[in-house]
Amino acid sequence: MTDKSGEWGGRRPGAGRKSRPDSPPKESRRVSLAPELWERIDATQEARGLTRTAVFEAMSEAWFAANDKDGGQ
Repeated sequence: MTDKSGEWGGRRPGAGRKSRPDSPPKESRRVSLAPELWERIDATQEARGLTRTAVFEAMSEAWFAANDKDGGQ
């Protein structure tokens, strides 16, 4: 039998997920909220057909707009 260990495994050119130029890089973080709040978020997300990321981006932008007293500094 021939040793094929050098032919298998490792990185392959072109493998993996392709980058999307229309989607900027994101940073993942963890948030702990009360179950009742998660239920409201999930219901709104489903009703509006949004991704979880889109929901939190919209909520963040709305919060900043409502609380931006010093020009974002």
